[in-house]
Amino acid sequence: MNCAEEIIRQRLPSRWRSVQEYIRWFDETESLVPTCKAFHLRQGRLLKPFLREMLPLRHFLANKMGLNATRVFCKPYLGNQPYDARIIDLSQRLMRCNQIEFTEAVNEEDHWRDVYCCEHGSVPITGPIKKSGTKRKGIAITADWGASRSSEILPRAKKLIKKVARNKSKKTYGPRTWFVIWFHVPVPTHFQHEDVRELRRFAVKHIASMVNTEKLFVLFIGSRTEELVEIPIPDAKRPLKPDL
Repeated sequence: MNCAEEIIRQRLPSRWRSVQEYIRWFDETESLVPTCKAFHLRQGRLLKPFLREMLPLRHFLANKMGLNATRVFCKPYLGNQPYDARIIDLSQRLMRCNQIEFTEAVNEEDHWRDVYCCEHGSVPITGPIKKSGTKRKGIAITADWGASRSSEILPRAKKLIKKVARNKSKKTYGPRTWFVIWFHVPVPTHFQHEDVRELRRFAVKHIASMVNTEKLFVLFIGSRTEELVEIPIPDAKRPLKPDL
């Protein structure tokens, strides 16, 4: 276990935390974890869920619940259960516990983009990344710097988000399960209000009817962007709630 994994292991939350407590815990832990190659490639038994599940949970809570939600508590879970975190809202007349699953909208090219960045110190935010060779003979990665355009971010996000929804379309989530598709917005791009409106129109038209879940969200995370978009789900796609 490397030092990054050891830091996360020692600080893993073992109890329910308020929104403020969880955000503080994540930010403090992230500041302690060294940005090694495993960190950039999101590899490791603990680093992978820390960056792919606990990170979007931190931003989801900040955007959906807000820092003043003193009666909302959460807890992340590691393992093979059909959710990544649970949230309890004690501010309602009837206590409500929701399960959340996070899935990042990425493809294989994103992995090689991260590898290229680790090897060269920087990488174009868009444009093709080409891989050649094999593990046995050696892998070479090339990037097209001339093709880097921030205007390509939204079309790329649409394509990847739709792919995630299609892959999850055969899975039926239980009642009170929320599904969050999240997308990392590369530096230095940021979304405008019109981009968010366009994404919402796209998601309602192409994605909402694919996923069998109670609530569906699309979350964008970047140094200049943090947007959470809730997508209305058709009633026919909502799981039946258990009798109380």
